[in-house]
Amino acid sequence: MKAGDDLFGSMTTGTSSQVLVVVCSSRLPVETAPPDGVFFTSFDDLTGELLLRTGATIVLSALWTDEFDVIDLAGKLSLMGFTGRYRAVSSGVPRPGLIVSDVRRVYPFLDFRILLFSGKGRQTTWVEYDDQV
Repeated sequence: MKAGDDLFGSMTTGTSSQVLVVVCSSRLPVETAPPDGVFFTSFDDLTGELLLRTGATIVLSALWTDEFDVIDLAGKLSLMGFTGRYRAVSSGVPRPGLIVSDVRRVYPFLDFRILLFSGKGRQTTWVEYDDQV
């Protein structure tokens, strides 16, 4: 378990990390430019070519959506040979270590963890869970 306070900054500052955020197609940002090194795509538009083009080393998604869940995305990333970090985001879930353990059992070569958020705005903090929790 690891805590932090600036998700994108901690993932991209001082590194060459590129973050690909996978969201429901209805939630793709259209008006706001993302921070440098952050890209958005829908689950259906996620391809191996997009992973290569963005240079994504980190993939973020919600734990579950109306269109996909972590098992769906973990499977897609595994089939594409993704070797970076996959982090699912939630504002709260009981026993996140069990979910991580389930995903890792099905996709053992995928670096998967859950990020749990609390707070709002600049007061938001996150905790990263692995299956040891």
